[in-house]
Amino acid sequence: MAINRKMFKNEEISLDEHIDFTRAQYHLWPDPRTKKALESFLEEKESNYPSSTQIVR
Repeated sequence: MAINRKMFKNEEISLDEHIDFTRAQYHLWPDPRTKKALESFLEEKESNYPSSTQIVR
């Protein structure tokens, strides 16, 4: 819901939020277009963080 509110208000959504939202959509309504979008977001995230970069959270 929080992401839907952000979208409605035209607020910026982070890549991680896009991934979480699309993953949830795909889980609820498996559709090839949603899977393609999710894969695209995951590829974008992977390209933003090269494998040599260690991410600490």
